[in-house]
Amino acid sequence: MKIWLVILAIVAACGTSDRSADGFSGAVVGTAIPAEGTVIVGWIVYAGDDHVYKFGDGSSTGSRYTVALPGPVPAAANNPDGVAFGVVALLTKGAEVPEGPFDGNSLEGMVIGGADGGLVFRAASSTRTGWPEAFPPGEVSCARCVHVASGGHDQLEPIACDQLAIDTSPDAQGCNVF
Repeated sequence: MKIWLVILAIVAACGTSDRSADGFSGAVVGTAIPAEGTVIVGWIVYAGDDHVYKFGDGSSTGSRYTVALPGPVPAAANNPDGVAFGVVALLTKGAEVPEGPFDGNSLEGMVIGGADGGLVFRAASSTRTGWPEAFPPGEVSCARCVHVASGGHDQLEPIACDQLAIDTSPDAQGCNVF
């Protein structure tokens, strides 16, 4: 489980056709699926003061979760290159993380699992090349992680949002794209 805490501390594309304007749902898989839980989206920001920006939340019941974004991805959750990556994480029921920047270490003991991928927002003015170009500008999309063999950064590829599963297995992988 600590891999999700590490991702949040140091650190999609589903077009709008498979999600509502403000959210989507997916599966919870793994070995320790709670009866209920809290879901958040932690956007990883590398802008001189590396932090996580909580924007988006939801809940889980058994093997399903839902998550909603309350509006457009805030500029403070985006990176200077115009690409934002949001980690979808399952926390213990009742966990509260206020909207805005937070210290990923504050989630110690609350993280149950996370998605091997997440949400991607690519601003129309994005200067980043490579995998971000597969995502439509100006939209929040869902993504699956494509792990590199060794060293370097992982990449993301578009998927339908209902394919973005949260994994509660202790050995579940996270995605390191920055």
